[in-house]
Amino acid sequence: MLKQEKIAFYKEFKEEFKGKDFIVFDYRGVTVKDLTEVRSKVRKEGGRLKVVKNTLLRRYLKEEGHDFDESLYSGMNALVSVGEAFSAVGKIVYDVEKEGKVSIRAGLYEQKVLDADFVRTIAKIPSRNDLYSHLVGGLQGVMSNFVFVLTSVAEQKNQ
Repeated sequence: MLKQEKIAFYKEFKEEFKGKDFIVFDYRGVTVKDLTEVRSKVRKEGGRLKVVKNTLLRRYLKEEGHDFDESLYSGMNALVSVGEAFSAVGKIVYDVEKEGKVSIRAGLYEQKVLDADFVRTIAKIPSRNDLYSHLVGGLQGVMSNFVFVLTSVAEQKNQ
């Protein structure tokens, strides 16, 4: 890659990830097919997956003022911007990690540096849609019981 191409790539990368929350994971040993599958799942949740060189990652994070552990800059890293749904995208990466294909290394959420364990904890939180489903299901059950009680009371009065 020529120097001008590297500069253009870095500028594009910087604009794409500036101010966004992300997860960094090691994708060593992952097949292209698996990485493509992860990429499409992440895209459906509004995120974006990008494979980055460690020197580029180090430069970007230092320029943004984020202080990550130096061990982050070794291995084969991919960066996933999470968009609006950190837990949903985190769950995708976490599920792939449980299959033994990747290893979560760190994350950035609301401009705070997160270690891998904290990223995993957030990934275990149900998504917003799942929480809405549980809430609606719970309300539906309560309302159904309330209607049953009212119907019973009405029937007793009619007897």
